[in-house]
Amino acid sequence: MKESIPVRTFGEWDASPPGHCQIDTVGHDGGFLSQECSFSLCLTEISTGWTERYAMQNRAFKWVRQGLEAMKASVPFPLLHLHPDNGGEFINHGLVAWCATQDPVIELSRSRPGKKNDNCHVEQKNFETIRKLVGYARYSTQEMLETLNRLYKVHGLLLNYFYPSQKLVSKTRVGSKVRKTYDTPKTPATRLPENPDVPVTVKQTIQTTMAHLDPVALSNQVDTLVNLLHGMLARTDSSMVQPM
Repeated sequence: MKESIPVRTFGEWDASPPGHCQIDTVGHDGGFLSQECSFSLCLTEISTGWTERYAMQNRAFKWVRQGLEAMKASVPFPLLHLHPDNGGEFINHGLVAWCATQDPVIELSRSRPGKKNDNCHVEQKNFETIRKLVGYARYSTQEMLETLNRLYKVHGLLLNYFYPSQKLVSKTRVGSKVRKTYDTPKTPATRLPENPDVPVTVKQTIQTTMAHLDPVALSNQVDTLVNLLHGMLARTDSSMVQPM
């Protein structure tokens, strides 16, 4: 199965039009690797940095498919390309078949084994948008799973509409050092309408959504949900929680 999915390295990306995405999973085991825990699926669009997350019961493909379908319905662009690492949750007949039956058909590639830089965009987002937000605790109950997804939905609006980030433009070697040049920080919701391949209807949807969002209210909701998760963890001995 692995050999049937083409390899794509970090230097081979053509990310226009938007829809070329890297995907990965992040475990919430709290150090208890042998016990049931949830995982977060993370998707990052290359050209804009648009990021979606979805908490799953485990890494079985039925949950990965559920997460991808939720993300596909949420993002303001068609999914054109998915690029995971070589994890078994992705390198399977289920994902190949799912990509082949989508409209439009989703191209599938994978990283080289052991080469995290081939999936560097989503690897960075794993830390910036998951670990920094919910930490390294063990989340393993249905209540925690549902709260994680509520948090990701609200935080995603802040992340994609209000949090600017820089993109690497070029690398230049100067002697023994590499000088990196970055562009002006922009939000994903700003980068997306700037792309000439994005339809006018999508640009209008982005503008309408932005006009109805209140970043202060969203930040307060994020704080409330994070505190709710902390309360669940405080009430639960992480080594004794019941599996979902």
